[in-house]
Amino acid sequence: MKSPKLLALGLLLCLSSAAEAAFTNAKCAHVLTGSGNIQINRQWDPERRVCFMSITPLNVENLKYRDYFFSSQGEFMVFNSYGDGPAEKMTASRDYFLFPLINEYPDYSIEANSDVTFRLVSGHEFRLSGVDFSIVSFTPGTFAELPLSPKNKGGVEIASATGFWVDAGFKMGAVNFDYPNAKSTIKSARSTKSCTLANKEFLGYASDGNYGFKYQGAELTQFFAQKCPGLNL
Repeated sequence: MKSPKLLALGLLLCLSSAAEAAFTNAKCAHVLTGSGNIQINRQWDPERRVCFMSITPLNVENLKYRDYFFSSQGEFMVFNSYGDGPAEKMTASRDYFLFPLINEYPDYSIEANSDVTFRLVSGHEFRLSGVDFSIVSFTPGTFAELPLSPKNKGGVEIASATGFWVDAGFKMGAVNFDYPNAKSTIKSARSTKSCTLANKEFLGYASDGNYGFKYQGAELTQFFAQKCPGLNL
């Protein structure tokens, strides 16, 4: 079995939308750089027209680390590696999609103290410490960060103060969005309630297992508003 990071990358590159028809790699220049303990790798896939960014710690021992993956589709993935061994037992992911999409591509800025602030396509800013790779802030919103462990659902919980988000939950050795019958939770900044839907209700699956959102933009918001009226979207 491939690691969840590789699975997520393959699945992510199959996502596309008409709204991105004019999107070009001129707006997603390839970047491989770093600051302190942070490595930044931004890439463009010309076939799928997707810009994605992988954020990894430079100081890794015994394959034990946590890293992050952002995309122009709104994906925010937390990837955990618990050491050497089979992917299904030693890796895991916690996957979110943040909406609505405001920016065209994920970007970043390096701060004077070596921290890095990442600007997500949802308009959020996610700041990591250049010293120890810990989360400094997630704005507008809140976060909770726990030590690396397979027993804490990925160790990173985020809650946005704007828009809405889809939380696929935690999965050992895979990405939960990969499973049509698996349940995802939809949450909104305008409600304390949540809504649970099967992935196949809002994701379309190809015969090879790749998936993508059935709706885009305002249509996606309208779909979730109809399915989850209590969220006040």
